[in-house]
Amino acid sequence: MEDLENLEKLPVTEVEASNVRFCDTLSGILGSRYETWEKRDIVFIHAPTGFGKTFFCLEELYEWAMKQGVEIAILVNRRLLKEQLRKDIREHDLRMNRREIFLHLFSYQQLEADGEDAERCREILKSCRYIICDECHYFLMDALFNPGVQRSFDFISTLYTDTTLVFMSATMEHIRPLIEKHILELQKSRMAECEKEKKEYDDGVYEKCRYKRNGQERSFMKSTEEYEKARKSWEYQEQMEFYEKQIALPRIREYRYIRDMVDKITVKYFQAEEGLTDLIAGGSLPGKWLVFVPSKKFGKKIREGVIEKGVDARKIAYIDAEYDAFSAADESVRQRAREEVHNIVQTGRLQCQILITTSVLDNGVNIKDSQVTNIVLMTENEDEFMQMLGRRRFTSQNETINLFIFM
Repeated sequence: MEDLENLEKLPVTEVEASNVRFCDTLSGILGSRYETWEKRDIVFIHAPTGFGKTFFCLEELYEWAMKQGVEIAILVNRRLLKEQLRKDIREHDLRMNRREIFLHLFSYQQLEADGEDAERCREILKSCRYIICDECHYFLMDALFNPGVQRSFDFISTLYTDTTLVFMSATMEHIRPLIEKHILELQKSRMAECEKEKKEYDDGVYEKCRYKRNGQERSFMKSTEEYEKARKSWEYQEQMEFYEKQIALPRIREYRYIRDMVDKITVKYFQAEEGLTDLIAGGSLPGKWLVFVPSKKFGKKIREGVIEKGVDARKIAYIDAEYDAFSAADESVRQRAREEVHNIVQTGRLQCQILITTSVLDNGVNIKDSQVTNIVLMTENEDEFMQMLGRRRFTSQNETINLFIFM
């Protein structure tokens, strides 16, 4: 107990860190090591975008769970990502001719709500053998403006005792220590409580051995003999084994993969809104544009500025968190946004020539469109920067992009 109180980190069972090539995938690098993952394992997968994390979840871990007859759950942080992943799951199950429900898909926000749906989600998660927390940097990034994040984070963390918790992200550096620290604190509390219950149970067994059936107290020697017999019983051994399992420390398995993309990206800079609209509308750079803006107000301003410089409004799509709400814009803009979102989810490609979007699109959604050759980023947050850049997936070795960064 004293050692645990002084423990600052959880024990590491397995760790791997390596640079990966463009052609490498998570399934290929990881192999079948997931078959050794046990309950109470905390798995961190730090892998670049486009490295096949979704493919691994469906084709490897899902199939492994099926063979064991256990259930698996995937948690995501954005509605668009959930729609895209649901499509992938449906196609996978159709290809495998599968009708049983062994894989569950939820958003973190579902766990943060109140009501029957939230309670149903929590009960299902408690029964799952594997829980995958995709884009887990959500716990850190969205906590800045969403107080409900703490609720989903706390609940998921408590499930480590009977599951394998898998945390995945392309930007794991800042959230990983917080997850480990929180689970360690939970374990310290659980161990203290378990040690108390264990002592109370053991004291109760000894107390029963002090007396005969007629209530007469035995001698100390006879009580000790009876107590030793009781300790060898199946019931006592099973109870002690239960306590030992509760006391056992969770273990870390960490897989960190880094891909060098410097030869695929040409970095350019702009210093003002006017300079950006000139770049987009100028037509000097071939290919489509993916423009991430810091706010709805700024996004609408860029859209209007590009149109003023002569770009046909029908070539532009604007997306924010309210793209399908009545207050978002006029009906033509809303309709174009809905069509663009649907197309991205279904095909991974852009219909429009210029897509202007807030961070609603910055997590997990895959854009596999080789014609998207120009990306604009306006954020100082490292995690957000990497997530936005990662929306554009490279589908061949020869693809390159122009990256425009706001100074």
